Amino acid sequence: MKKKLLFLSFVILFGFAPKNCLAKYSGGNGSESTPYRIANANDMNDIGNHLEDFNKHFVMVNDINLAQFTGTQFNIIGTDYYNPFTGVFDGNGHTISNFTYDSNGIDNIGLFGYIYGEIGRLDLVDVNVNAGTGRRIGGLAAISFGSITNCQVSGSVSGNDRVGGLVGGNLGIGGSISNCKASGIVVGTNEVGGLVGIGRSDTISNSRFSGTVIGNRKVGGLVGCRYWGTVTNCYATGTVDGNDSTGGLVGYMRDSDISDCYATGTVDGDDCTGGLVGSMQGQPGSGSWLKNCYAAGVVTGDTPNTGGLVGYNTSFTWYAKCFWDMDINPDVNGFGNTTDPNVIGKSTAEMQTESTFTSAGWDFVGETINGANDIWTINDGNDYPIHVWPLVNFVGWYEVNLKDYAFFARCWMDNLLCSPADLINNGFIDLEDFAYFADYWLLTGCGTCGGSDLTGDGDVNTPDLLKFADCWLKTNCQQADFDFSGSIDNKDLDIFTKYWLTGLQ
Repeated sequence: MKKKLLFLSFVILFGFAPKNCLAKYSGGNGSESTPYRIANANDMNDIGNHLEDFNKHFVMVNDINLAQFTGTQFNIIGTDYYNPFTGVFDGNGHTISNFTYDSNGIDNIGLFGYIYGEIGRLDLVDVNVNAGTGRRIGGLAAISFGSITNCQVSGSVSGNDRVGGLVGGNLGIGGSISNCKASGIVVGTNEVGGLVGIGRSDTISNSRFSGTVIGNRKVGGLVGCRYWGTVTNCYATGTVDGNDSTGGLVGYMRDSDISDCYATGTVDGDDCTGGLVGSMQGQPGSGSWLKNCYAAGVVTGDTPNTGGLVGYNTSFTWYAKCFWDMDINPDVNGFGNTTDPNVIGKSTAEMQTESTFTSAGWDFVGETINGANDIWTINDGNDYPIHVWPLVNFVGWYEVNLKDYAFFARCWMDNLLCSPADLINNGFIDLEDFAYFADYWLLTGCGTCGGSDLTGDGDVNTPDLLKFADCWLKTNCQQADFDFSGSIDNKDLDIFTKYWLTGLQ
């Protein structure tokens, strides 16, 4: 009898325990020191069921595949303005793949809806969001009033208004985006951007987009529309296609600052079309600034408001040493409707020459007259200026840590002679490169022969094979040559150390 009573007590205590006493997710209690552990797709989807947890701390402990949730099945986290996510979500360097949301006319779509908290170190791949006529649409978040750092999204995002590859709207003084990137296809109607649809009173730094952006009004390679904020050290590449206010970096800006940014993508618009900014406006007491920026993509517009740098600008807009490639756009001026001595047209050769920019006060590696921050670097005579910060992330893409240092150490004092032998550009000279080399074996008069002509004589033969063999299983260290000097030396180490441990939370 005592054994039966003991068993019954066990069942009562454990078998019929209230649901709220059971452990949530895969462990943790939601505190800063013991965050909820998100280990699988069900954990991720379950967050949206618990409004009481929207102010808690979360950490991912595995990569997660959300392919099991289709249509509108996934529970968006932080559904609206009245129920935002105010907690902290740490992706911990993990990946969420196959986030899909397919709807028509539903607003506030993204992995997260409204954010007032923090999201960091998260990689979303193969995103597919199709919101139809829905407004405020993003791959990671619909609207953010919080902080998003070290995140990336790749895939397809489409909707109506305020559509961004990363975030539909980045709003308010607390809205900051740093060290983030997006890639793929972004489609919408108004306020459409590769990274952000609309930014207002926010900051965006060290971020980028590559891919295609398509919209109607206020369409930009990085940001569709922005008011009263700043964009620094950002860039966009790819294709931007719109009608009114279309820009390679930003479609429309008012009372905002953009500095140390560039765009190299093709821009096709109707009215107010620019290589960097489509339409730039300012008001008394604030105004808009472009500082140390350039554009080098083909620009096509259907009205006179078409410019190699800016399509249209009003009063209370100012410029400081900005450039555009007038060889690429011979039929347009720097502006569509005016001129300014600080908007400077240069030939392609001049745009690919360091002194063009250093003489204008731009901060490059290897010089200190213009500052010691080493913002820009260039393969002098061969390419346009690029930012230094993406180059130092050898392993991964946002943290500069021991993994990156290990790669740099392997390259120490390398003279880059083997870089051309990395024919498929995977960082090493291995069997894949040899297979590529073999496809050109004994061809003559083939020009560069897909890079397999390592000796430069137009043929692929024994001398090329010997040179390839000398490089067998070596590392391609070209990425570590930050100053493009041809070797990895103390100057490169000095640049690397300036970014040491950046991107870590």
